[in-house]
Amino acid sequence: MRTHHKQIVSENWVKGLTIWLSNQDFGFCFKGSGWNSFSETDFDAFAGFGIKKQIQGFQSEDEITEFVNLHRDYIITHVNYDVKNHLESISSNNTDEIDFPELQVTIPKVVFKLNKTHLVASYFRADYNEIEIQKLISEIARATTSEIEKAKLGTLNWRLTKSQYIDALTALKTHIKRGNIYQANYCQELFWPKSELNPGATFHQGFEQNPNPFSVDYKLGKQHCISFSPELFLAVDNNTLFSLPMKVIAPLSKS
Repeated sequence: MRTHHKQIVSENWVKGLTIWLSNQDFGFCFKGSGWNSFSETDFDAFAGFGIKKQIQGFQSEDEITEFVNLHRDYIITHVNYDVKNHLESISSNNTDEIDFPELQVTIPKVVFKLNKTHLVASYFRADYNEIEIQKLISEIARATTSEIEKAKLGTLNWRLTKSQYIDALTALKTHIKRGNIYQANYCQELFWPKSELNPGATFHQGFEQNPNPFSVDYKLGKQHCISFSPELFLAVDNNTLFSLPMKVIAPLSKS
């Protein structure tokens, strides 16, 4: 059972939050108006850190179901694309230089819910007491965004050569002409090796400049992911499954 601590913080408190989370072994922050589309959400930022309980790596669907049913709590999950290899008779061998685990299911030790200047911290008394939580909130307030000035990017690289990219586009056009597919999203990876930056500070600055409705900052060990997305893939709300894609999908006509 979680204990809740309520406190008024300055409007600048959230600025130090993601920077502070960058120094934790596990941390996350959801920002953006889109998350408030759900029936039980209302926040400017929803964040947390620390691992209370976890599943790392995919074993079975039953293990995940049992974990969720046993722990009725905040559960933060990431699913790697290659989990599909465990669910279907398919496989892929894509280059992966980020090395996130295939699956991570986490119950965070502390959760922050911020609405304007009203902060609610939810925690377990086995891990923290109220005085420690207050000190933690003050520590976050002292985090600085100056680290973003130290960012140094390496040389821009493309995963595919120009000829490889054009060959792939030619193959896709052939599939469309044959009727095998009617649409395709084809992307390639751009990367900057040997770069130095603070992901949390980058997330904060990026959101200020481009406040997409489904923005997420996610840290696990040495891996860090930041995302500014205008669309939602799938969500379940009151037993209703829905999606919020950018593309307009027209309903099927009677004919």
